Amino acid sequence: MALELNWTTIAAIIVGLFVIKKFGDLHAELRVRAGRLGRQIDRLGAPESAQPCDIVLTQGHTFTSRAIRFFTRGPCEPRSQVNHVGIVVKAGRPPAEAIIVEALLNKVRRHSLGKHYGNGRSDVAIYRPTNLSCADKQKILKAAEGYIGKSYGIGKILLHFLDWFLLGRNVFRRLGRIDKRPICSWLVAHSYETANKHFGVDPGAATPDDIWDFVTRDGNPYKRIRELRPL
Repeated sequence: MALELNWTTIAAIIVGLFVIKKFGDLHAELRVRAGRLGRQIDRLGAPESAQPCDIVLTQGHTFTSRAIRFFTRGPCEPRSQVNHVGIVVKAGRPPAEAIIVEALLNKVRRHSLGKHYGNGRSDVAIYRPTNLSCADKQKILKAAEGYIGKSYGIGKILLHFLDWFLLGRNVFRRLGRIDKRPICSWLVAHSYETANKHFGVDPGAATPDDIWDFVTRDGNPYKRIRELRPL
């Protein structure tokens, strides 16, 4: 009886995994199609262009992306909307043709927005600062471009994780002041810091969620260029 139960359990697990995989494949395919629709929407009429210094915020749908959103949410805060952020360095119309700089995978990269997000498997939003002078923009872009090729600061992710256990207090993150190994939010926050612009928190402690909360808050000088949806 025990043997039968074990084999029944194993069979149930296998079937369950198969169903989960099929559901995941269907979900991924639907997101790809949603991305194609999103790009068609962007091209209809007179699509808005992404401009240098625009902030790109993304919501991924992998386990890692969901985990980042969970562990970067502050105490009593609503669910985080984004888990990644980058900076536009060259204009593009529609936004998928813009060139961005972002700390991605193992290093900081410069590529078209559509190259990485054109598969529709992440939702993409774009916000534009309205309080930057030409000199401010030059400082931000120079700083962002200066990070290209630098290794991803995986250790800073661990420091964010440790601070989560301290209810978001900026304790361990103060130890990660090495600018040579940025993470995505570090790159954006420190690039903006060169123009004396901040996102309501210490640049070294900023998370994608902090940046999202700041740019979407009423009264802050940011204009939404693109709502959060598949690219």
